Amino acid sequence: MQLVYIWVSNFRNISYQGFNISSRYTIKFDSISGELSIKNNEDYISDFFPNSIINVTAIVGENGTGKTNILELINFMMDEGNTKISQSFFLIFEENEEFTVIQNKMEIHYSVRNGKRIKMRDYNNIKTPMSAIFFTNTFDGRRYNFGKKVFNLSTNNLYQNEYGDFSIIKVKEEILNQLRFLNNDILNTNQKKPFVDIHPTSVILIAPTWNILLNKCRAFDKKIVQLGIYRTNELSKFCSKFRKKITLTESSRSLSYFTSFLVFLDFVLNDMLPKERKVPGTPGHPIELRIEAIKETLQFLNIERMSEMRINEIHEFITNKVAYFISNDYPKCEKKTKFLLNLGIQKYYEIDKNNEGSYTNRNIKFEAPFTEEIVDFVIQYIGSSSGFTPNFSIEWGGISSGQKAFLNLYSRLYSVQKKINKENILITIDEGDLYFHPKWQIEYLYSLMQILPKIFAQRIQLILTTHSPFLVSDLTKSHLIYIENSLSGCQILEKETIDENTFGGNVGELYLNTFFLKGNLISNFASIKIQNLIQKAKNSQESWTSTDQKLLNQIGDKIIKFEIQRILNGKN
Repeated sequence: MQLVYIWVSNFRNISYQGFNISSRYTIKFDSISGELSIKNNEDYISDFFPNSIINVTAIVGENGTGKTNILELINFMMDEGNTKISQSFFLIFEENEEFTVIQNKMEIHYSVRNGKRIKMRDYNNIKTPMSAIFFTNTFDGRRYNFGKKVFNLSTNNLYQNEYGDFSIIKVKEEILNQLRFLNNDILNTNQKKPFVDIHPTSVILIAPTWNILLNKCRAFDKKIVQLGIYRTNELSKFCSKFRKKITLTESSRSLSYFTSFLVFLDFVLNDMLPKERKVPGTPGHPIELRIEAIKETLQFLNIERMSEMRINEIHEFITNKVAYFISNDYPKCEKKTKFLLNLGIQKYYEIDKNNEGSYTNRNIKFEAPFTEEIVDFVIQYIGSSSGFTPNFSIEWGGISSGQKAFLNLYSRLYSVQKKINKENILITIDEGDLYFHPKWQIEYLYSLMQILPKIFAQRIQLILTTHSPFLVSDLTKSHLIYIENSLSGCQILEKETIDENTFGGNVGELYLNTFFLKGNLISNFASIKIQNLIQKAKNSQESWTSTDQKLLNQIGDKIIKFEIQRILNGKN
């Protein structure tokens, strides 16, 4: 089963336009006559892709032509009757040369050539025959308002949520997904050609700046004063004194000390005071109901006394007595209790501690080798935190932004594998190779075709957008959709108008012909400089300087250099 064609009357910059996503068939729709034409593609190559990859389609074109719009359109259509598209449209799925047309708000009498078997279905409340996944690593604030039937794995969706703080929870889940993916054997392969290595060498934990911590502690002290519980700035004083202690300490247990401190603040700031839902002073307000409980907790903690303890004593107090107190009086914080008790026992060594920034804006960074012990520590820490600041931000050391892009892609796909309940998956990826070094752009499609079947047991169809000529050179023209801007918006560029074949094509020629560079393979700055050199060479020998000659000697294109030198020699 695969999606082979879509058509829409109006969607953003797309107007009365259809897109042939099949490499096996040439499909066209005339909206005036209502004629749907489905023909076999004579250039189709069966079993072109390995394993369970059904088909790959790449959408290429200039910036602003609507490549992302096409992917969004497809995913809106894949939402099983819950689409937000108000205009008429239809999709065509194919399996074993039988076509299913799913139409929305259209009453068109189709005439199909070549005797193709076709079934007509109405879009309302229909179940699409494929699961849909959308991924992009771009973070630009764009909202993808897909329904629940589409797995939205975009970076934008990771950081955006109408409930605000909930996005922090999703960021933590992202880290856990990456750890789960790294801990499986999917990346292990017997292939002679290795995949890009995306295993981190270290875990980097970055604490919030002290300004952030102090401001939150001051806000807590202010709230406590308003409630009439006490009138001193105990928590902010404790935070200030702990800053000095942890900055000066050279102990190998610095990570444990700072972590217990952060978890303690997390408990005091987020768990001890419930979130306000009613105006303080009104009956049933949770804070009003728990004033006495808060007083008892603060009396037990005795934060003023904690401020005078040595740093190891603070750690032992939090991971022992405070942990048991939380267990007894705050049973909903069970994970926090378990983590603190374990933190009091475990000793983490080989940890580098660095103080960064000025004293008032300083934060502390810990870097530990990527070991099973540290991975377990991170998993337990994330599970114990409430989902709100203050928390460590967690990064991976030893991998570049390109490797991180691979990790983001595969770990997010891995996170939904158990949620897929259909035999076929449509995966749409918007500029998934955006951050890649050219070497990894070469590896991109090959890696996808090797890794995806290890993640999913289902059959997979891929639709990709790209600016990379390396991806285009991996595909025949039958697997490409060319789009360009026109007066009416996004316009399909017929493949017949492009003379060059793309598979295994020269990268320079692909840039010229596929990405609409209009004959220019040199950047503008260099091009202007070279044009000036040519003009000087043509005008007069007297205007030619030693500086001009130095620049000529350093031109990388041998043909351009030869031609300018030929002009100079002609003058001589």
